[in-house]
Amino acid sequence: MVLGDRDPWGSPISHHARLLAEALRAQDVEVHEFNRPRWGRETLREALSLANRHSNTVLHLHVPMDAFGRSPVPLALALRTRMVVTVHEASMAGAIRGRLRVAPLLAAAQAAIYTNPFDRDFVNRPMPWLRSKSHIVPLATNVPEGETSPPEPGRIVGFGTIRPLHGWEPFAEAARLARASHLEWRFVAIGRTAPENEAFRRSLVVRSGGAIEFAGKFPLDELGAQLSRGTVAYIPFWDGISGRRTSNLAAMVHGVPVVSNPGKHTEPDLFRVIAPAATPREAIRVIERLMGHAAERAKLSALGREYAAARDWPAVARQHLAVYNLAAT
Repeated sequence: MVLGDRDPWGSPISHHARLLAEALRAQDVEVHEFNRPRWGRETLREALSLANRHSNTVLHLHVPMDAFGRSPVPLALALRTRMVVTVHEASMAGAIRGRLRVAPLLAAAQAAIYTNPFDRDFVNRPMPWLRSKSHIVPLATNVPEGETSPPEPGRIVGFGTIRPLHGWEPFAEAARLARASHLEWRFVAIGRTAPENEAFRRSLVVRSGGAIEFAGKFPLDELGAQLSRGTVAYIPFWDGISGRRTSNLAAMVHGVPVVSNPGKHTEPDLFRVIAPAATPREAIRVIERLMGHAAERAKLSALGREYAAARDWPAVARQHLAVYNLAAT
């Protein structure tokens, strides 16, 4: 049972939970998605009723979830069921608040899942007794491999939701620098823009000197053809590329070489599958090198596909099942 809540635009965590549920069903696992806007006594009774239908039921809770608020229901469920808790970005909440928010749940749960080593170590360092129940299962790519198109010379793609602090500021700066250097490149932003972020999208046009094209949002079955038209993908992150992020996987699964910025969360295996560039100015130099070296692009393309394949939903679902089996015993 995957617990969570949904908002009109779909939070990344609820989106992850929903796709995980679909992947588990594809492997003949019975999954009940439990989504409620409020978490009180009635919610507790409903969840316990579902959990008690079968003796081998495991409840899978994803945190943080805004719907939970300060409700004691998740902890009550952990105390009365077999529970697996996935901890998403505990470090983002701050050292004290982030750990305090999950510590009681993890103490009561049978198993804890982290999507990367950084968050696992962040939680476990001051609470070493939790290590024995900790597991790492990487985030999966949310964009399945689809039809591809031939890459267009000089086309640089970015991908993700268009909103502040999601890598678009350095993307716009790189576009501005490329135009100022008279490089005949096209910077194309692929992704949706929520109405409340429309002003931000317009500000990127100004920041880039009009050098960004916004392709908008595409259905999943068309997205591959759009991404693969890029000779290179430039996908920076405010805290550096890492297993905490999945936009880069969408490009990798379609064979597009990725340029991104390393950070303190960047795992060693990522360094071999991307072309690192710490700043937009450095990204221009790296992209210019890649544009002129087809062999290097081909190597990064192959390594990226291999990296993404290990993080497709069937593989990630199997890793979850292994944790569920441990929790059920």
